[in-house]
Amino acid sequence: GINAEWLLRPGKLDVPVVELFQTVDLFEAANMTQVLWGITAVARYARRANKELPALGPDLSVKYERNFDQETMNKGASIVGMQAGGFKGANQEGMTFGRPRAL
Repeated sequence: GINAEWLLRPGKLDVPVVELFQTVDLFEAANMTQVLWGITAVARYARRANKELPALGPDLSVKYERNFDQETMNKGASIVGMQAGGFKGANQEGMTFGRPRAL
């Protein structure tokens, strides 16, 4: 059976409640997608706490905060990114979709 340890341990790992499953989902095989989601969530958070555990899916991301000085910020403000468009990147010139329309 499912003991109370399974219900309490994810809280110690800071696993969000929305990623866990209810025990009835596993017991009755009612929502196995949520069960698998919950197991992989617990595995991710457990691996964050102990890197020596085997990985089950990707690791959680780690916040990497950058602090730029004002000179660097000013340089970045004058650059137009390629996502904003421009004439040097790829464009749709010469692209056709499907067959031409016969008149």
